[in-house]
Amino acid sequence: MPTSHVVRLLATGAMGVSFAAVAAIGCSVVSAVDFQQCSQNTDCRSAFGLGWGCNATTGYCEQVEQHPRCSRVEPAGLFDDEAHSTTFVMGTLFNDAAVLGDQVLINSAKLAVREANQSTLDGRLFGLVHCDYQDNPDIDQLSSEEAAAETARYMVEELGVNVIIGPGTSSTAEAVYEAIKDTETLIISPSATANSLIEIDGLNGTKNPGNPGLFWRTAPPDLGVGAKMASLVQEGGANNTVILHETGGYGEGLALEVERLLIEGGGASTRYAFENQGSANIQTISLNEQTFDSVVFISSEVDVVSDFVNTIGGLIQDNMNSPYANARVVVSDAAVPSSLITDSQARPAMLEVFDQMYGVRYEDRSGDPVYDIYVGAYENSSFDTGFIDGYYGEHTYDATMLAIFGVAWATYQEGGDLTARNIAKGLWQVSSGSYVPINSNSFDVVKSAFRNGVSVDVEGASGELNYDAFTEETTAAVEAWQIQCNPQCTDVPVGS
Repeated sequence: MPTSHVVRLLATGAMGVSFAAVAAIGCSVVSAVDFQQCSQNTDCRSAFGLGWGCNATTGYCEQVEQHPRCSRVEPAGLFDDEAHSTTFVMGTLFNDAAVLGDQVLINSAKLAVREANQSTLDGRLFGLVHCDYQDNPDIDQLSSEEAAAETARYMVEELGVNVIIGPGTSSTAEAVYEAIKDTETLIISPSATANSLIEIDGLNGTKNPGNPGLFWRTAPPDLGVGAKMASLVQEGGANNTVILHETGGYGEGLALEVERLLIEGGGASTRYAFENQGSANIQTISLNEQTFDSVVFISSEVDVVSDFVNTIGGLIQDNMNSPYANARVVVSDAAVPSSLITDSQARPAMLEVFDQMYGVRYEDRSGDPVYDIYVGAYENSSFDTGFIDGYYGEHTYDATMLAIFGVAWATYQEGGDLTARNIAKGLWQVSSGSYVPINSNSFDVVKSAFRNGVSVDVEGASGELNYDAFTEETTAAVEAWQIQCNPQCTDVPVGS
């Protein structure tokens, strides 16, 4: 028997013990104990831990083969330590490519779990399995969407996970939901903001405290972002706008919203779609032959935004009569100004664009006590990646904490039946009642309230989490920013 197929037999009765058969000693175990074969994966997980499942052919517990994209866990030893046989395990789904922002998201989920485990849920710990959905041919030939869907199925079907924090983009969120929608799995994304996701898990008005949806998010949908982007174009006096947007729910939905508002305001616009960074660059260069007075660029990846800014900066340097030279440039909320500033050090053509470029983001939370406590806790946790503002780290921390609160609700008010639907019922209990700021002490407060069936009104590091009873969505104020260089570059909020 290969070592990847270690077998354990479930024993019953007063002499109940477990045996492991490995290649070094063969596959047979001799015992007088009355063994009972497993019938489902949960039999093995509850007995031996996360890394075990029931082999339907042999009826014995076997170690689950680890997916190459899902090797990181919190706490350490989660896969094979029997001490974690009762740990409630959640999944995280983010992009492990060399994008520091996603490391901030992963670490923020870890922070929430570590804080919850300081008090536990009546002795129960929480754990995380992280899966990576980056598009990387060194791993496999899967696209990000395909990898997200495959690893989500692995976590649900092989590991028994029924709560996933993530994924980070709208296209991967849609792919994940479609892949596991029949498995009763709760998905809480910190940053998938496409308007098209509002009703992915049921029409508005059909979800309620007794039958909640299974797709939630801690960042609001793009309605407010679209309105702010359109207003930035209009404030610049532009009448003829080109909108370059990525394909998929996020890019297409946001582009349509911006276009609708521009046309309602009496302007004209034309939309152009791109599939990846290369096609975005081709489209950007081809528009250099046209006439327009503003350009809106929509991508969910900051690297693609950076490349766009560098490309039009080069076109302006080559020809001051380029239509980009005098156009107002508006970029979507994925554009993190600190990253653009850093990139401009190696790509100085970007500096040509900064004084005519505007971006949007949720209002700066710096100075808010709940946000500042989260940032301080993150920075004191000795993560390899330091905190970086603008990457939805606070939204990920909140999403993980909300999932943990949901488990507490299901424990106390749903008879301890920790189904995804019962956990989601707890998310209906966080928007009214006594004020509770989310931090390392909030779990004890929430447990006490939920034990008594009382709802709470939480404020997260990302802001108020007042979920609407009609849509199960939140709202947040959006602000505009601009990068100013004199001589050092920094981003500043602009307008009202």
